[in-house]
Amino acid sequence: MALADARAICPDLATRPADLAREAAALASLRR
Repeated sequence: MALADARAICPDLATRPADLAREAAALASLRR
């Protein structure tokens, strides 16, 4: 879903810049 579409559904949607290192760590913990 595009960000504009998501904001149309949920105007209070909060976003933040990607944190690739943190995302990789979260995915690694899910693989365990």
